[in-house]
Amino acid sequence: MKVITKNGLPLVMGTRVVATIRGEQYKVGIRGWLDNQYLILDIPSFYGEVVRLAPQTGVSVSFTLDGIFISFKTAVLHTFYQVVSLMILEFPRNFESYNLRRHQRQKAHFPMTFSHEQGVAEKSKGVIRDLSLKGALVVHDDQLQKGDRIFMDFDLNTGPLSKLMGEVRNVRIKRKGGYQQFVTGVRFVKPIEEDLKKLRGFVESRINDRRKLKRN
Repeated sequence: MKVITKNGLPLVMGTRVVATIRGEQYKVGIRGWLDNQYLILDIPSFYGEVVRLAPQTGVSVSFTLDGIFISFKTAVLHTFYQVVSLMILEFPRNFESYNLRRHQRQKAHFPMTFSHEQGVAEKSKGVIRDLSLKGALVVHDDQLQKGDRIFMDFDLNTGPLSKLMGEVRNVRIKRKGGYQQFVTGVRFVKPIEEDLKKLRGFVESRINDRRKLKRN
C-alpha cells in the first residue's frame, strides 16, 4: 500500500529502487521507514559480496511509482551486516519528481529497421527522432500509410527492442534539395512488459541527464 509521508514523498514497502553509491548503480528494495526519521533499504551486493558502507556515505535513490519518476539524495546513518544486510539512511528532506506521462517525449537519434511482417529478411531503414512510452517519430524513405502496422527493431541504452509493433498514426512528407523523406508518427501497440521497462528506463535516463545539466 502506498504511503504519502509528511513531506509528500510516496513510498511502498518492497519497491525496487536504484541506489547509486560511489558512482555505481544497484537495484535494492525498500524495507521500511520512520517518517521524517530514517529509511531502510537492502545493502547491495557486488558479485555475491555485500558492499561495505561507512556512516555518511552518500546515496542517491531513484524509482518510478504510478508513472512518477522520483529521486533524492541521502546518506548512510548505520548498517547491519546480518543474515539480511540493511542500511539505515537519513530520511530525505526533499526530493524531485517528474511525471513521465507529461515528460515522456524525448528527442532521439537512433537507427531502426521496420517491416510489415515479422521474420522477413529485407527490412526498411529509418531513424527515430523522438521517443516516448507511447510511441515514436520516425524519419524514413519507404512510404507508409496511416493505419499500417509495422514491426520495429532498434537499440536503446537500456537494451534492444525487437519486433515492437507500431501503428502508423500520421505521415508527412519532408522535402529537401529535391530529396523526399517521410516523417511518421507511430503509436506502440500492446508492448510487452520487458519492452516497457526498456522504454521507461530510457525516459528516466534522459530526465536524469537534464537534471545534471541544470545543476551544472
